[in-house]
Amino acid sequence: MPVLPARLSSKSRLRQYLALGCFAIALCLSLLLAPASLGSVPIRVDNQVIFQLSDSPELGAQERAQRLDQQIQAAVRRRTPASIEVNTRNQQPVLRINGRSVLTVLPSDTIEGNTPTEQAEIWAAQIKSAVEAARARRSSAYLRNAALLSLGLLVLAVLLHWGLGKIWPYPTRWLIRRIGDEAMAQSPPPGLQLAQHISLGVARLGVWGGVGLTIASLFPQSQNWSAIARTGLLNGLTQSFLTLGSQSYSLLDFLILLIMLLVLLLAIGAFVNFLKLRLLPQMGINRGAAEVITVITRYVMITLGAIVLLQIWGLNLSSLTIVGSALGVGVGFGLQGIAKNLISGLVLLFERSVQVGDLIEVGDYVGVVERVSARNLIVKTLDRVSVIVPSSKVLEDIVVNWSHDSLTSRLHLPIGVAYGSELEKVKTLLLQAAQEHPQVLKAPLPAVVFVGFGDSSLDFELLIWIKEPSRQLFIRSDLYFRIDALFREHGIEIPFPQRDLHLRSGQWSRGDRPQAQNG
Repeated sequence: MPVLPARLSSKSRLRQYLALGCFAIALCLSLLLAPASLGSVPIRVDNQVIFQLSDSPELGAQERAQRLDQQIQAAVRRRTPASIEVNTRNQQPVLRINGRSVLTVLPSDTIEGNTPTEQAEIWAAQIKSAVEAARARRSSAYLRNAALLSLGLLVLAVLLHWGLGKIWPYPTRWLIRRIGDEAMAQSPPPGLQLAQHISLGVARLGVWGGVGLTIASLFPQSQNWSAIARTGLLNGLTQSFLTLGSQSYSLLDFLILLIMLLVLLLAIGAFVNFLKLRLLPQMGINRGAAEVITVITRYVMITLGAIVLLQIWGLNLSSLTIVGSALGVGVGFGLQGIAKNLISGLVLLFERSVQVGDLIEVGDYVGVVERVSARNLIVKTLDRVSVIVPSSKVLEDIVVNWSHDSLTSRLHLPIGVAYGSELEKVKTLLLQAAQEHPQVLKAPLPAVVFVGFGDSSLDFELLIWIKEPSRQLFIRSDLYFRIDALFREHGIEIPFPQRDLHLRSGQWSRGDRPQAQNG
């Protein structure tokens, strides 16, 4: 039966979204809990870093930053502008906020050759500017504008969520066509549909995550969480979690590898399409041979390109020995069917016993081979229905190839005429019908064979040769129409099955004669 793409049920789709949501939550938690770098401590105002504090001989950086941060937050919450100045105590500059000493600037805190006093003045100006900006962000006018902007961002997120669902299948089909698989683009398999749903969920999650972080960064009360999430996300993307050999890899490295592989597949697909549609036809290579060349070229280029990309990416291929061994075990046990079809497809490609454009009969289906891949054949029947036939079935079962070696094939048209018909006239009329048809070959000549005496007819066979086996159904129909017209014109009768019933006549015997009964 034709293999049609399966639709995912609503329950299975709900399970997929739940699984994707759990995965996203776990990923976010792992990113947020990623270890932060030690050393200097940043001084933040509304999560905007203004400078870094390091350890002093008496206090650690965390203790120094804690007191300064408390006073900065108090200055932000004050109704009146904060007083930030630099005083000198024990010949050392001291930062004072609203009359309270909060930080002694040491020589170890200076940068770019500044003196401690100059560094204290710079920090005081930075703190004053940051505090004034933070106070402005807490004004009613700013909060009103932020609320309106947040509402607009939510509307935009809803539109993007809806729009992604509408347009998402089209880029996937475009990518598949560029790679060179038109049949898969028209009828995506369930696995590809699942990948499409997952990628759509990830894209929608990215939209809502980006909008959520943006809205959180607009309000002072939630800016801290937004900054922590962004920092954790960046740390999670760049932190190494997998080591192969002597090389460590992060999630960002794998995203880069995925993009590189996608670009490789697009480039190979474009080249193979140019080879198949432009270059090979100009060289006079037939369609079947061109299909073999393009399939082999695609697999060879993908294999070599993947090896080169992995080496450019920094992966030592010798470290894949264990992975290759595990893959071999998987092929031996769980992937036998796929491996069987893959090897059978390669045999068909090299043997070329079945090629694109051939008219074949496999099982209950008769059709033209539209595509030969490493795993299956796509046969388009005379009813224009695509049938996907596994490659192993073609090798194991009996397949009738009407186009093998030569397109010329012979058709047998059985005809029966009534007893008493003139046989030579029947033969002449059958040959006339064959010779009048434009798609019946003149050589070899059509022939009429008297098969025998049937139960109710004289049986003939009209033997003709044609060069388009895919049109045999229509050629038969045309010939039968013409034969019926010629027979009617010349009084040749086509009989139908009939039986003669003979009743034996005689006298009733005395014992067998029925007796009349009186009522």
